[in-house]
Amino acid sequence: VPLCDVSAANGATAFLPGSHAPWTAAALRAETDAPGSSSAGAPAVLSVAAGDAIVFDSRTQHAGGGNATDDVRPILYYVYARPWFDDELHRELVGGGDATAAAARLFPEYPPPR
Repeated sequence: VPLCDVSAANGATAFLPGSHAPWTAAALRAETDAPGSSSAGAPAVLSVAAGDAIVFDSRTQHAGGGNATDDVRPILYYVYARPWFDDELHRELVGGGDATAAAARLFPEYPPPR
């Protein structure tokens, strides 16, 4: 929740649409190896007014831009997640760990595929 208007000039947040999905994560990895070769797409910069709520899946790749103004850019940041969704599980699901292990933690009653 920005406490002031936020634009590209004072560091609006950029989101990579679809980056929470496995196909986009694979495209991003391909882009790292050969820039310009993937279908990852361009980031979307979100300009918002003071008090607007920005709601997004935490797996979506995002980053705040640089503040090129002399003004401060105060933003309140709230995170909601189920109690079992911790940082370790988050890293596993976004490609920084073993997705099979993450699935086993979430659904222990289902055996992993063979």
